Amino acid sequence: MKQHTSVPQPQKNVPHDKLAKAGGPAGQSVSSILEEYVETIAQLSQEKGAARVRDIATMKGVKQPTVIGALRRLERAGLITYEAREYAALTDQGRALARKLMGRHEILARFLREVLRLKPEHADGQACILEHHLDSETVERLTAFVEFTSICPRGGQTFVKRFQECLETMSGERPQCHVTAAGNPVKCVLDRPGVMYLSELRPGEAGSVLQLRTDSGLRKRLIDMGIIPGTRIEVARLAPLGDPVELRVLGYRLTLRLSEAAGILVEKEGHE
Repeated sequence: MKQHTSVPQPQKNVPHDKLAKAGGPAGQSVSSILEEYVETIAQLSQEKGAARVRDIATMKGVKQPTVIGALRRLERAGLITYEAREYAALTDQGRALARKLMGRHEILARFLREVLRLKPEHADGQACILEHHLDSETVERLTAFVEFTSICPRGGQTFVKRFQECLETMSGERPQCHVTAAGNPVKCVLDRPGVMYLSELRPGEAGSVLQLRTDSGLRKRLIDMGIIPGTRIEVARLAPLGDPVELRVLGYRLTLRLSEAAGILVEKEGHE
């Protein structure tokens, strides 16, 4: 599945007083506009190796003084380091926020595109708006629903297909559905070729996340790191004793214990 590379919608002529204060101790919440700057910095860092003020301004559709004001607030919030009038780099805290936002964007865009059948461009734009305003519980429930539609043997894909057929046959204000449930048995997802746990992949192998089979605490942490259904994960290397495992996710490197990786169900790339 295509990873999130979209650019947040430009905020043209945004007055400085519209940027919520993000100064103070690290960890303080920031506004949705400042979160968009974090995403932009992350994207430029991946694409160009650095996020320069002029490039941020071009991507956001604003003037450089507006960018500089936002960067200073992000620096005070502990999310970036900022070389005056030159470039910005995300701190560990900033990278964590970027991963969280990119993961939210991907799950939202996938839901809007694959379930609600919005056009890709429209789904992407709506995800850009929603990702800044949903709380963790809502995102976790939405992630669980996408998992259900992907692998549930009791009607996940059938459910989505029936809903989509309802949309296609919609008449007036109410859908006129004439769809019968499929009677064919569905294999357990683990019986499908190439489906395994992340802990079973070897260095250099990669797969797409299908489901998070973990306790609620670890599940929330994984979602906040951008590990959600459809995310591509590559095993970079194992520690000398095989634990922990270093991963490449959304352009970043993450380290998980082997026991944590054993709760992430993936579909291996290139399986026959």
